[in-house]
Amino acid sequence: MWRAGNQRSLMRSTTKRTRAGNRQRAIQLLTTLAEETGGRVFFPRDNSELGHSIAQIVHDLDAQFQFNYQSSNAVKGNFRKVEVKLISPAGENRKAIVPRGYEAQ
Repeated sequence: MWRAGNQRSLMRSTTKRTRAGNRQRAIQLLTTLAEETGGRVFFPRDNSELGHSIAQIVHDLDAQFQFNYQSSNAVKGNFRKVEVKLISPAGENRKAIVPRGYEAQ
């Protein structure tokens, strides 16, 4: 026997799954966008994690730098991959947060 209460419960369950699925897709989209553009994304779950995320952002802003590159390839319109490798004076590998590439113009 089907009752109205069962229908409401089913609707709530479906809505929760849809919201969870939407959240996962949004997280994946933001993560991909950050990776493709050389950024970072944070998903703090509480005030402690939010404070840590803010500290990381401040650190990143303090440590940023800019460099320019002029390609000798005159062909325009192609995607060019960028790879940046950093090694400290002590020989340790460091991570640079950079875009994956650029469109030649």
